[in-house]
Amino acid sequence: MEIKLNKPLSWDEFFQNIFREEEERIPKLTEEEAEILKDLTKEDRKNWRIREFV
Repeated sequence: MEIKLNKPLSWDEFFQNIFREEEERIPKLTEEEAEILKDLTKEDRKNWRIREFV
C-alpha cells in the first residue's frame, strides 16, 4: 500500500486506507430498509427471553 501511495504510512493511516477501501464495497441500507430492519429486530427481541437453546 505504501508503494501504491508512494509514501510511508503510520498504522492509523494504514488502517484508515484499508477501511476506506472496504467501505466502498459494503452495500448501504436506505432509510426505509434501516427502519424495517430495526423494527424486525425490536419485535424479535421480545422472543429472545422465551427461546430455548438445546
